[in-house]
Amino acid sequence: MDSGCAPLSGSLCVLQYGNALYLAAPGMFLFLSCGAVYWLAALAGKQTNGCLDSRAPADLGRGLFYLPFAYFGRLWAALASLLGRLTRTGKTHVEQFRQAVFGVLLSIPVLCVVLVLLTRADAGFARAVDGLLSGFSGVFSFSGWITLVLVTLIAMYLFGMFYGTFHESRKVVKRIRMPQIALGSFLLVFVAVYLVFFIIKLMAVPVSLEQIARGDLLTSSYARDGFFELCAISMINFGIFSAVKWYSPDPGLAMKGTLSVLGLQTLAFICLAFSKMGLYIHTYGLTFKRVFTSWFMGVLFLTFLLMIAELWKRFNGVRIAVMTGAVTFLLLAYSNMPAWMAAWNSSLH
Repeated sequence: MDSGCAPLSGSLCVLQYGNALYLAAPGMFLFLSCGAVYWLAALAGKQTNGCLDSRAPADLGRGLFYLPFAYFGRLWAALASLLGRLTRTGKTHVEQFRQAVFGVLLSIPVLCVVLVLLTRADAGFARAVDGLLSGFSGVFSFSGWITLVLVTLIAMYLFGMFYGTFHESRKVVKRIRMPQIALGSFLLVFVAVYLVFFIIKLMAVPVSLEQIARGDLLTSSYARDGFFELCAISMINFGIFSAVKWYSPDPGLAMKGTLSVLGLQTLAFICLAFSKMGLYIHTYGLTFKRVFTSWFMGVLFLTFLLMIAELWKRFNGVRIAVMTGAVTFLLLAYSNMPAWMAAWNSSLH
């Protein structure tokens, strides 16, 4: 049967998968790490509102940055407490431990002579001892010390995260109400700037298309121009939208309207970025990165759509968006991507 890599040899197909996994590895690692940190907060019941909602980025940032460094040195306190418990088991046990240590130290001179004789007696044992000694020399080299320091810092970070998540008492976060006029003026600045941007952009689109038709502007250049900036602006708007909603618990009609306009403008940004990606895909075909980028923009579009709907009807839209994103990501990951990407790319030629 056709495996989806018919135009490629077996080794080239493996290379394609390897390159895709290599390129996607940093993003997957970040995604899985953030998911694990938020899962810990949910398991410990330390979410701000007690559920998955628009405060999820704040809960995630707290688990990633605040808790690990707030309890960064707690690892040593825990080790000291454990050592204290071990030494409080009675004088008899402490004396036995000291005697055992003395016996081991006493055996070292004789052990050195015995090891030399054993290594001369058997070549296999000699290789094992050489490997062990080289391992110790590697540990105590400069790179070994650097590795030890990095491992220690990572251990302190992870222990601080776990300890803070499960042992810190849950505090009720008081929502600070900011003046509606201040929040409204803050939003209107962005709404006005985005409106000017779209007016200028709409006026420039016919000129760009004409340049592409004449060959003066490459399709790839037009598609890449501003794509990542548009995605970054959409993510910034997500933070602005969530922050204003947090500091305005009961927004009035004017605030809801302004937030809705900001959300609609963000949807327009996403559509503009997606149109650039669609043009690029239509010209050069599908790749793993382009598929996952398109998926992310689709999830972001759905998230903003639900966040706008949340303003006018009370429900948890962010939870729906996250669940939809998780399910669609799994469906995408378990699908035969090389097969349908190859079919799409073949239909372009």
